[in-house]
Amino acid sequence: MNKLIKILFQPYPIDSSWKIALKQATMGGLFVAFFLFFFRPFEMKIPDNYEDTFLLICIYFGLVTWVVSISFYIAQLVFPAIFKEESWKVWKEIVFTLVLILSIATANMLFSNYYFDQPSLWQFFGGWLKSTFAIGIFPIIFTAFYKQIRLSKRYHTESKLINQHLEIRSQMPNTEEVSTSQVPANQIITLLGENQNEKLEIEKNALCYLSAADNYVQVFYLQHQVLKQTLLRSSLKKMEENLASFSQFYRCHRAYIVNLEKVKRISGNAQGYKLHLENLETLIPVSRSLNEEIAKKLEI
Repeated sequence: MNKLIKILFQPYPIDSSWKIALKQATMGGLFVAFFLFFFRPFEMKIPDNYEDTFLLICIYFGLVTWVVSISFYIAQLVFPAIFKEESWKVWKEIVFTLVLILSIATANMLFSNYYFDQPSLWQFFGGWLKSTFAIGIFPIIFTAFYKQIRLSKRYHTESKLINQHLEIRSQMPNTEEVSTSQVPANQIITLLGENQNEKLEIEKNALCYLSAADNYVQVFYLQHQVLKQTLLRSSLKKMEENLASFSQFYRCHRAYIVNLEKVKRISGNAQGYKLHLENLETLIPVSRSLNEEIAKKLEI
């Protein structure tokens, strides 16, 4: 029991792309439509000459399911503070999915009342919700637990392999022969903000990472071995363009640019990879779509 409770509070990924949301909503809508048509729950009895009309009604129920599912995705965009992946846990995913299913059931009941003009159906509403909850709770919990355990094992195993390469690389002598007359040992990078006379000049090797902060970018760098930070009014995209000529800087996440030469270790959980920088406590997340790419960069 303690192990199951512990899993409930483990990190869990949030799928936040339109592509995934549309796919999941479409699959949910099709499932509802075909389930109603072929399995005829709630003791549905359809006359033989009513099949085409019944199919259309099932499609309507599927469309209601699709609209509710998309609405929940839009809610994630409207309230980003609630749906921050950094604080998303397994129990939150279970509650969110249950609320989604109960909302779909409610919306379909409302549509049924409207379409059939039978307000008396509300007497079955409580039973409908109880049935939906009873049927959905166990598959939802099982799916969430299974996905969390599977992804955690996968990213943990992969991160161990990457760390082996990082350790080997750190022990190898630097045999790169570069003319100091062509490339200074530690170039000065100039980061420009949008405000007048707003700029930061910093040694390339001192720059640790940058993070997006609304209309600003936080720049984290070392000064006399002490971590400092400066706020510049700019976008991370502009900073990425500013650093494009330096291969060691990599945009590993929509909100982060990291100095790959500062990465000493990588860890993994169900949400993906986390980068551990030298002498820094902050963990830098990696977008799951970039897992393979950053693995290749770190293993070089």
